[in-house]
Amino acid sequence: MIPTFRDLETGEVGEDSGMEFSVYWWTEGNGSCDCNRAIALNKHTEMYYRQRAQNPELKPWQQVCLGCNRFIAIDVKGDLEGYTKEEIIAAMNSEYPVNG
Repeated sequence: MIPTFRDLETGEVGEDSGMEFSVYWWTEGNGSCDCNRAIALNKHTEMYYRQRAQNPELKPWQQVCLGCNRFIAIDVKGDLEGYTKEEIIAAMNSEYPVNG
């Protein structure tokens, strides 16, 4: 499945077809927070340096989860594994403050 995301900070919309993973991965796994969603939207470097500025105590090899704040799903395509788009999008955004 390939999701399309909206960046709540900039309003940008995008997808990365190279990030095609299972429904589980995007709803409950590593794709369920901003950490891997930032990679899908090519925002990971920006987010990395922002985290460093906000948490100067972190060692170079350390990171903390970016949480569920910035990148919400607005569409999905591909193998939906028997779910509807609406069900998947709701599950993908369930931990986010704004549900698309």
